[in-house]
Amino acid sequence: MKRATILVVQHDESVFSLLQEYLVRHEFDVLYKSPLQPLTTLLANKHVDLVIVGPFHSAPSDVLEVTQAIQQQNEHVPIIIITGCSSEKQILTALKLGVSDFFTLPLACEELCASITRILAKQHGNGTRKIPDSACETMWTAMIGKTPQICELKTQLMNIAPTESTVLIIGETGTGKELAAEMIHQHSRRKNQPFVSVNCAALPETLIESELFGYERGAFTGAVAQQPGKFEQASGGTILLDEIGDMAYQAQAKILRTLEQREIYRLGSRKSIPIDVRVIAATNHDLEQLMRKNVFRNDLFYRLNVAQIVLPPLRDRKEDIPLLLDHFLHVMNQHFGRQVQRFSDETIDMLLAYDWPGNIRELKNLVEASFINLPPTSVAEITLPTPFIQRFQLAQQSPQKERDQILTALFATNWNKSRAAQKLHWSRMSLYRKMEKYQISLSSPTNPTTNTDS
Repeated sequence: MKRATILVVQHDESVFSLLQEYLVRHEFDVLYKSPLQPLTTLLANKHVDLVIVGPFHSAPSDVLEVTQAIQQQNEHVPIIIITGCSSEKQILTALKLGVSDFFTLPLACEELCASITRILAKQHGNGTRKIPDSACETMWTAMIGKTPQICELKTQLMNIAPTESTVLIIGETGTGKELAAEMIHQHSRRKNQPFVSVNCAALPETLIESELFGYERGAFTGAVAQQPGKFEQASGGTILLDEIGDMAYQAQAKILRTLEQREIYRLGSRKSIPIDVRVIAATNHDLEQLMRKNVFRNDLFYRLNVAQIVLPPLRDRKEDIPLLLDHFLHVMNQHFGRQVQRFSDETIDMLLAYDWPGNIRELKNLVEASFINLPPTSVAEITLPTPFIQRFQLAQQSPQKERDQILTALFATNWNKSRAAQKLHWSRMSLYRKMEKYQISLSSPTNPTTNTDS
């Protein structure tokens, strides 16, 4: 994938050099321009994906003037502003200009890079920009995302996969627990051996033992032939015990014994069968809470919880939604034989504002439903079916609740906008826009001198 190009408009070449070093390390191409030089030729002759303006030695208003000049040349390019100081008036002016983000010194480089990635991801989701390759994304493209949570998760999976440790995967419904288990298997020494998944929640208590351990002929009525169980079928490979938290208490003891002894007994047989299987368990429950209720065995939990992986819900990584949409568009275009290019801007804004209780599975189902309801004529842009729009509108119909959430986050962070935005899972510019919408002061009511950005 083509690397994104970032133009830095800056007075000080030494400051630019530091920015350039950091951005290049994150696989961006970087161009430099002094604000004293005309931008017309550069913007006309060079493809630029994003512009960073500032910081300048001169008055902060100069940053806004340069921003306006850039917008006159290219109204679609996203712009990030960096200033030495900021005022409420300056931030409101930046909002009205439509800048993508706003930073003050001292600059938090990691936060800047996260902002760039988020902005370009949204552009990419609209089909108008490409984001750069990175080790984070190219390691395992099956798990789509560029947010810190996903990058950290991929690193954790990479570290765990080559080991033989038992793994416990925890995550809400629809977050991709089985995908994570498959990725561990595919990058382990067992990758050429079977991967067997068992849905423990779907197995009646009376059938758990025969399904997992198999049975001999005549072991029970209807057992007309010998049948190996899931553990034997996974021999040499990996078995996923999905929804382990829903397994009957009595059956948990048999799983514990299998893990400890590394052997099984088929129903109707006294002969032990040694097994060579890596065990991965997954659940959407809080197992420690189930232990306190005596619903889940303590000893089994400690046996499973050797390497623990926690999958983030989609509401905690909304910056990945444009990338996921782009992926699902590609999949559904192939499946339905269509050539839909993008979701409308209004649709993307609506999807970013939603909390996704069903996580990635819910998002995928929404995209599929949108394709099913498309008219037979060719369309370049896709909109949501009416039932989904009504659901999202219902979820967002309480402005007072949203205002209260913003105030709670601001008071909890002593009016630190960066930290408050993180608590709300928004970009800082989204927070600024919401504060303006609900007429919330950018300055702390208890300390009016509080920096409006940090």
